[in-house]
Amino acid sequence: MWLYHGGFAEYVCTRGTAWALKPRGLTFEQAAAIPQAGVIALKGIREHGHVQPGQHVLINGAGGGAGSFAAQLAKLDGAEVTGVDNTGKLDFLRSLGADQIKPGGIPQHSSQSSAEPDAAVSRGSVD
Repeated sequence: MWLYHGGFAEYVCTRGTAWALKPRGLTFEQAAAIPQAGVIALKGIREHGHVQPGQHVLINGAGGGAGSFAAQLAKLDGAEVTGVDNTGKLDFLRSLGADQIKPGGIPQHSSQSSAEPDAAVSRGSVD
């Protein structure tokens, strides 16, 4: 994985090949948030979580910036994804491909729960 040192500088000096045009439909703030959220998710799912096919991954905040990227990356890696977020984002979680949708915070696992997750992502951290 490449070395990454954040994306919130007022000025930056880099090679021209590292640049891309901002989509017209996005504000500068929205466009600046995409790489930050994407890298957080990529590091969480692949570098720290080592998510593998068939694993169960719980993503708290799956409807947010890093969470929405993490849900898609985990699905791409073949994991079963449980997405947790507020009730206003549940349809969005379905559209991301989450296998299970839970409103609110991290769900409590009962004795009848199918399995504990192999990895849990909570707003940028991996447990």
